[in-house]
Amino acid sequence: MDPTGEPRAQQARPSPIPASGSDLAGRSCRSDRWAARARSRTGRGTKLTKARPPRRTGLRGRPLRGQTPSLDSSRLRSRPLRRHGGEAPAARLLHRSRDRPEHRHASESAGLSARDPQSPSPRGAPHRPRTTALSSPRRPLPRGALARPSLGRPLPHAPRHCSDDEALRAGARLLPWPRQRDHPVPRHHRPRPQADGRPALASPTGLVRLDRCRSAAPITRAVRGRSPRVRILGISAFGHDSAAAIVADGTLVAAVEEERFSGIKHDGAFPRRAAEWCMRHSGGIDAIAFYHRPLLHAGARLVHVARHLPRSIRFATDRGGDVGGWLRMIGLLHGGLARRLGLPPGIETRFVEHHHAHLWDALAYCSDPAPALLSIDGMGEWTTAWLGHLHQGRLRAIREIAFPHSLGVFWRALTQHLGFRPYSDEYKVMALAAYAELVDPAPLREAIRAEAGGGFSLDHRWFRHQYGDERGTSKRFDAYFGPPRDPRAPLEDRHFALAAAAQTRLEEIVLHIAKHLHRETGAKTLCLSGGVALNSQMNGALLRRGPFERIHVPPAPNDAGTAAGAALTLAAEKGSPRASTPPTPYLGPEAPTRLPIPAGASPPVDLVDPADTAAELLASGAIIGWAQGRMEFGPRALGNRSILADPRDPATRERINREIKGREWFRPLAPAILAERSHEFLELGGDSARMGFALPVRDAALQQLRAAVHRDGSARAQTVRALENPRFHRLIERFSRRTGVPAVLNTSLNVAGRPIARDGADMARTFEEGKLDALIVGHRLFLRARSRWNEILVDRGRRPATASRGSE
Repeated sequence: MDPTGEPRAQQARPSPIPASGSDLAGRSCRSDRWAARARSRTGRGTKLTKARPPRRTGLRGRPLRGQTPSLDSSRLRSRPLRRHGGEAPAARLLHRSRDRPEHRHASESAGLSARDPQSPSPRGAPHRPRTTALSSPRRPLPRGALARPSLGRPLPHAPRHCSDDEALRAGARLLPWPRQRDHPVPRHHRPRPQADGRPALASPTGLVRLDRCRSAAPITRAVRGRSPRVRILGISAFGHDSAAAIVADGTLVAAVEEERFSGIKHDGAFPRRAAEWCMRHSGGIDAIAFYHRPLLHAGARLVHVARHLPRSIRFATDRGGDVGGWLRMIGLLHGGLARRLGLPPGIETRFVEHHHAHLWDALAYCSDPAPALLSIDGMGEWTTAWLGHLHQGRLRAIREIAFPHSLGVFWRALTQHLGFRPYSDEYKVMALAAYAELVDPAPLREAIRAEAGGGFSLDHRWFRHQYGDERGTSKRFDAYFGPPRDPRAPLEDRHFALAAAAQTRLEEIVLHIAKHLHRETGAKTLCLSGGVALNSQMNGALLRRGPFERIHVPPAPNDAGTAAGAALTLAAEKGSPRASTPPTPYLGPEAPTRLPIPAGASPPVDLVDPADTAAELLASGAIIGWAQGRMEFGPRALGNRSILADPRDPATRERINREIKGREWFRPLAPAILAERSHEFLELGGDSARMGFALPVRDAALQQLRAAVHRDGSARAQTVRALENPRFHRLIERFSRRTGVPAVLNTSLNVAGRPIARDGADMARTFEEGKLDALIVGHRLFLRARSRWNEILVDRGRRPATASRGSE
């Protein structure tokens, strides 16, 4: 029996509710006869005194059938001290606990401060772990108090009329009921009864839900001795590669693409599931930042349509101009963004410029106080290229190039002409360029002209995107380079030649822009972002032949990175300083601890040293899946969600492209090299921790990286440091001890048409469909049944894992 007199088996379990907006999601505690009396150590604060237990009545005095939706805080009367003039100071978070590390970890994971567990609890307080927060000061609304018990505790006062499946959305306003007697609730603040006459809907934690109220008591999370933590949710949506990210006090702490949850590669839908994961990870948010200013784009679009009438009619339709996307963006104004996320409509929301979001994302990985800035993509609001620099913490523009002159749109039209999917397969054109026998960019120099002042322009006689046509190239383009390729037709020499000419012309234009930007700023460091910055061959050429000593490319320079950049932009506007150290690219969900046993796999094995076992498998010729820690943010696998193999055998690349990944034969694979020995393999020997540059490979190292070197002798390498990814670094080091090669072949953990694997089901599917030899997730190993590697790992200090054939 519980102290409340109710059997434990009938008590409801709490469901996790993320904190929202400026609210701190709380959970009700057990009801006790005595309330807590607490006073701050400094003699300031809110004094909590004993109060009589509340009457077991409903919202209008009617008795409830069942348990009362009350909590300890509703039995405490808030009485401000006189010196504060009738207003309570900011809340303090108190963590009362015995020496239970799991309770401290749970609170710290939610962003709560931890008090010394040995400090005695205030007299009269229940001797059990909990976290208490009081409301923020100087608010005209009624104040409340919320309490959070230890995880897994039953809640004796959860209302029976609210089932567990009625979990609150992230951001629903939560208030304790009944309120403190010192602060009567105005009539327009009171929750409305339900249609069937029952009291207002309450959460399973005993907090009344006030979704339709005009306002509610804001709860501010604060820690004594420091300012409240500011958490900003960044969103990118309704284009391609939608994503969500969290910035806390100016530091990027979480980011993930929506495609990892939906399973649709380059998913452009609203990132609801990605945002929910980010808010759960951070414990809530205080503001929202969106990566686009839709009204600015709408005005420029209307001017463009009017200027080119009647040929631009198609541009004003969904067929050619993607009107649906920016109309949905306009629907996010006036609280629409908060409503989509289920957050209070009053939460602060900011719409930032698209290229500013790109550049703040790149600045997060740069420590230079005043770098040059360059963002190039298809189109932002109307700008396609932004040149400038950082001056006293603000972005200063030198030149902006507007639509229809766009390098990103040019590359998209070329991708479509060569028979690939636009907004998805642009990297295939870059791979094709290395196989051309003759490169002649002269015709494209007429189609794309360099202009004085670091500008460029597209000749509209060669392209048709400015009119909204489905095809981006004109009849003049087709007459010179040949008709568009059917996706099912084989590749011809003219296709390789066109890809090589386009790649060369793209590098020439970007070098022209970079030289002008260097003359204007005098900076030694360049921050490069935008969708065009995914072209690693262009980045490598800019690093080799450009005027800048250092170039920083973020792990997600595409539109997914603008989610992080939008949040960082708002953080900078709020005065948060730039982080002193670059964030890690591993910002997504953790690797699963339990996953279904893949079909065709032997029973799982628990490994003592996963890195050493993986190195032994690779040295013996196996192709393995490798999943450790938090997944990468961005389109490239950086050693936490990877398929790994021996880089010495060219047949390995053919098998991965044909059997495992199911992709074209001309696609290259990338090596992951120990950073301390990268100079032995790469001519520049620079830092490429985020796999953003294709660099020439030294002649002496070509034999060791035959499976990872592209046709032109370059490799899009990742340099791995022990501080950034210690387990992946240890794997490569152990592989080097066995083979003498401090590098492994690295590609993303997915099959054709699927995004990088996120959860156990995705990894099991990749193992089954990709015909991997082994899969290592955390410390657990899955081997292909009846394979020769089962014998290799005998007596390797491993033990069988206890699991059944269904799921672990």
